[in-house]
Amino acid sequence: MPRRVIRPEQFGAALTDVLERRRAQAEVAALDAAHRAVRYAVELTDTEEIVDQGTYRRGFQARKIAGGAEYGNDAPHAGVVEHGRRPGAPGPSAKHLEGWVRRKLTVKPSEARRVAFLVARAIHERGLPPKAIMRRTWARVPDFFREALRKRLK
Repeated sequence: MPRRVIRPEQFGAALTDVLERRRAQAEVAALDAAHRAVRYAVELTDTEEIVDQGTYRRGFQARKIAGGAEYGNDAPHAGVVEHGRRPGAPGPSAKHLEGWVRRKLTVKPSEARRVAFLVARAIHERGLPPKAIMRRTWARVPDFFREALRKRLK
């Protein structure tokens, strides 16, 4: 059986060495968990059918940072998707919604501008409900991290 002898005067250095290796493995596990969170957020996005042209879906990303990892969404409208829009808040312009209306609704191209105006007005009056993709994903991150850490420490 392989063995290593540690004398009392060496214990502090040996413990520091073990803890440093574990910390490095925990950082890698954090990045693994962040990547899994991105996959989960994309799955939620697909399930909720939030995707139009895919900007929001492609906006999810994970990256290593000092001491761990982070994930997020850098799509311009990610905040509105996550938190919604309260009634009365300025909404998107009809001009910006016209392309969405042509792609998503079955209207004649000649009617798209009028329908886009009506959609914009409805959003202004009623607001938009939050989808809470990041919040629901964040609730799963501790499990993702525990599983990743368990794999790394085996």
